[in-house]
Amino acid sequence: MNNIVLSPQNAKLVEHSVYRVTEITVLNHLANILNLKAGQESVLNIIVPNEGRGVGRFYVDERGGVFVEVVELHKTRKRNIHLAIATTRPLMAKRVLEHATTLGAASFNFFPAELSEKSYFSSKVYSDEVASQHIQKGMAQCSEFSTVPKLMKHKKLEDLIKVYADKSVDMYWLDKGASNYFGEPDVNKEIILFIGPERGWTKREIEVFQSSDIIGTKLSNSVMRVEFAVNAAFAQLEYIANRRSDV
Repeated sequence: MNNIVLSPQNAKLVEHSVYRVTEITVLNHLANILNLKAGQESVLNIIVPNEGRGVGRFYVDERGGVFVEVVELHKTRKRNIHLAIATTRPLMAKRVLEHATTLGAASFNFFPAELSEKSYFSSKVYSDEVASQHIQKGMAQCSEFSTVPKLMKHKKLEDLIKVYADKSVDMYWLDKGASNYFGEPDVNKEIILFIGPERGWTKREIEVFQSSDIIGTKLSNSVMRVEFAVNAAFAQLEYIANRRSDV
């Protein structure tokens, strides 16, 4: 863990700026990896979800309770890249939730594409409880963000497109067969990336994108697994953002 995430799942606020750590995985990490014992204290990186990131003073009281006092907390930059992901294999979905949270996803929008395996949509990994566990893991590795990505499920592609069209968000659908790579997207605006299932988009889905003026974008000439496409998209957008800041 690069950060201890002081979420309601991991810790309980007991007084102003002081939390008691309650989650067993975090407790084991502090005890077994960091060797935190009674009478000792350690200053570690923390994230308070939707508030900021900073450092906390961890200590163990005489009864063995583990506490953390927030020493400093800073606001972080806003997440602005939304992901629209056709339901994929549960193991792949877990990796996407963790990795994309670390990289800065603002939201996860899952929907059943026409070539998605229909049983995937009912998998536990897409439930709020299980998905939030993997989002927490991603936040523990995050170095720039503190807000928690939103999680949404949509019954069909058209419903999802309408949600973001009404918000004036720039939209891109990713496909190996698209004509162009990322051009010059405004990376300071909110954008959403549509990522298809392993079997690709159908002709009808492509027509839906085109009729909605969503931009077709190629990441690579290679066929990419969903998790690789997510990582590649974030890397390319970060490169574009950094290149502009250097000009």
